Amino acid sequence: MFVKRSFLPKGFSLLEVVVMIAIFLIFFVTIDAVLVFSISTQKAAAREIEAAYLAQEAMEAIKNVRNQSWTTGIAALTKETAYYPVLVGVSWTLSPVDPGLINGRYTRSVVMSAAYRNPSNNLSSSGVEDALTRLATVRVSWLERGAATKEVVIKSYVTNFLAN
Repeated sequence: MFVKRSFLPKGFSLLEVVVMIAIFLIFFVTIDAVLVFSISTQKAAAREIEAAYLAQEAMEAIKNVRNQSWTTGIAALTKETAYYPVLVGVSWTLSPVDPGLINGRYTRSVVMSAAYRNPSNNLSSSGVEDALTRLATVRVSWLERGAATKEVVIKSYVTNFLAN
């Protein structure tokens, strides 16, 4: 007597098993793609947050330099020239020499620009230059995925309110 043995459960055809396997493969490939995308997005967001912290740190360094001496620290800087915040001992300085990459990824620079006041004595984009105020622009940039350059830019007015 001949007994038919099948590896398929009773009631399933080979076509149904192939379709079921294909559905599972599509599901798992989709989940994998979503996870990879999620992880890369999360890493990019972490880099942007780190860049924002570095930009804020540079702005604090500018304020530290201003508090030490407006005359030698801020007013003596050439306008529209890139400077680099450098920690020397326990004090910040703005150096014309690029110290290189920060954390192996980021470049950071500071540019001081003239600040102008309108006839109402309010800060504006044009008018009379205010010798006791500068517009500080901090720029932190890095390469994202090898080719695209990303950057965080913050601007703030810095004044000689300490009269030093």
